[in-house]
Amino acid sequence: MKKVFFILMAISFVGCYQVGNLPPIEDPFVGNFLVCAKDNTTGPFKTFGTLESNLKKFFDSFVVAPDGSSLPPELDYSSNINYDSRVDYQKLLNEKESTTTKELRSSILGHINAIDLNSTNNEEIVAALLNAYNFIAIDIVIQNSCEGLIKSIANLGGENSFKAFSDSINFGYQVAGKVMSLDQIEKEKIAELTNYEDARIHFAVICASAGCPVLLHKPFNKDELDEQLSFITRAGLRLPRMFENRGETTFLSQIFDWYLDDFISDIAREEDFDTDEEFIQAFVKKYTPEGTSFNINDIEFVNYDWTLNSP
Repeated sequence: MKKVFFILMAISFVGCYQVGNLPPIEDPFVGNFLVCAKDNTTGPFKTFGTLESNLKKFFDSFVVAPDGSSLPPELDYSSNINYDSRVDYQKLLNEKESTTTKELRSSILGHINAIDLNSTNNEEIVAALLNAYNFIAIDIVIQNSCEGLIKSIANLGGENSFKAFSDSINFGYQVAGKVMSLDQIEKEKIAELTNYEDARIHFAVICASAGCPVLLHKPFNKDELDEQLSFITRAGLRLPRMFENRGETTFLSQIFDWYLDDFISDIAREEDFDTDEEFIQAFVKKYTPEGTSFNINDIEFVNYDWTLNSP
């Protein structure tokens, strides 16, 4: 019997769209921000290429290293390297109305809308939905930066409301032919496809915030999905915002608290433990170098930083 150690926090996650075929927003103001998004998210879309090729162009243009420099053009997913990324929201906002950016956005949204949830290849669906989530999280920030770049996605819809993640009416996007919120993409579709047993997905999605895991600057794809998920999990656990030992205390990202059941289920496929702390320890040790310390008797959660993950 597992000891209930962590306090599970029900935080729902993301955007503020007034979509043509959805109920209108009665008040033109939502929380602290004007509902300024003019481009609908339900089409019609003009697509070209593939979702992966479109996202590669997008990431190459707007995803950078923490210092603003370019990220490596290639990644060895079997490696253990220091890896982190940021989104250049200001550059994206500045180029939002350019023909190139608008056409690329339309094509990406069109491909996201065309995702086939009935595919017999689960890896293909999961990869597509991970890509959809990360692009939509970024797009919500840009489309709702009415009078300059917003400071935090958490305040859309009201201060610390996190409605941008859960409100499908005001922040929903057309995904696989259905309007979905970010929460629905991650907590329902992706989690269900992985049987709620692959906690690496929580290292693969970003919440457009500095406290999030690392945004992989390459599109997820069905052929490399397993390697990509392990790589991004290892990379995340090398960062103090996700995992760090200071003195006798082990500090963890709050995602280990919010998604505790998923981390337990992930490890329970291979091993069984008596306490929640032991399950979390086993997950961390699986994706960190041999000999990494972890104090199950002194765990603290790092306060989540909801400011934008900008350079």
